[in-house]
Amino acid sequence: MDNSYQNRLRYVYKVTSSRIQKANYQLSLTYQEASVNGEIAAIGNHQVFRFIDQLRSQKKMEEQWKEVLLELKRIEALKPTVQHKRNIKKLHEDQNKLKFVVDYLLVIIENHKDCDRLDSSKGFELNGKKYKRLMATTGGAERSTVIYVSEDIHTPLERRLNNGRNPNMEMIPAKLEAYKALACSTSTPVSHPELVLVVPDCVTEFCADIIQIDDVETEYLQVEKKQDRPTTLNMSNRFGLISPALSNRWAKELGHDYIPKGFGIRNSFCKGMVFTFDYHEFTDRIARQYMVMDAWGDSVDIREVDLIITTSMLKLWQAYNGINDYLLCCGYHGYTFSVTQVTPEELEVSDI
Repeated sequence: MDNSYQNRLRYVYKVTSSRIQKANYQLSLTYQEASVNGEIAAIGNHQVFRFIDQLRSQKKMEEQWKEVLLELKRIEALKPTVQHKRNIKKLHEDQNKLKFVVDYLLVIIENHKDCDRLDSSKGFELNGKKYKRLMATTGGAERSTVIYVSEDIHTPLERRLNNGRNPNMEMIPAKLEAYKALACSTSTPVSHPELVLVVPDCVTEFCADIIQIDDVETEYLQVEKKQDRPTTLNMSNRFGLISPALSNRWAKELGHDYIPKGFGIRNSFCKGMVFTFDYHEFTDRIARQYMVMDAWGDSVDIREVDLIITTSMLKLWQAYNGINDYLLCCGYHGYTFSVTQVTPEELEVSDI
């Protein structure tokens, strides 16, 4: 798949709840009007957009995107003429149409009462299309921005976001929504690892002198020094390991001419960093033990593993019967491992 296609920005409408209310919940809006009014938002491509492309059978979009890029490159290489400038303008308009996602809408909630009407069975319409609340990302909620999607694809999108998890596992609703929202992280798909190992986090327990801050009992912060108190520390919080071979493969797929030391990754309910480390050589030379117990108690041969993640990275690991169950659900619902960022080849002086 062409990375230039995967890395493109997607454009969506972004309107206020009061504007929808004033239009009696049946708003009409053209792309040109939205552009003039500042009601277009640019968002990096992510898993939910890829789901929408799948649901709308928009595979041809990739080919159309490549055709537009090739035609732009051809015309820009020619001698400039008035007609060529018009053609280039038309091609840029075609690009914007390919990048626009009509099924995805951002609503800025200006009044809490608006939520009840927007989320009611009556809902609201934009250009004759009915929308239903999908979720609010953590960052979006801080800005009172909620994601709505076309009503006819809401149910299949929800099914994909839940990814076959055990529905009987009790969850705090806010946490579950935050975990689902990981699918809205800007990311680029990469090839699937041969074998994934999920291990428990390395949690250490020790005693230490601490400063305890409490604001529950009184209006003001209560600061108290306590000595030799039992303390726990997660030494592997949200980070894992990636083999040099897989790191090299992903680097090439992402267009890098070096092997990054670390990758920010995403998958269903999965978030964190993985760092390049030759644990196969470490096992041969130091550990001298190849069988490892995973988070579900299954024995795994480390020599066959090229990606190791922890339970703090795979948020709902307990909602699956094992790694194979999880990965089968990911494959069935269209999830892939994807990369949000990589470490630079060299740190800038300002980063040190």
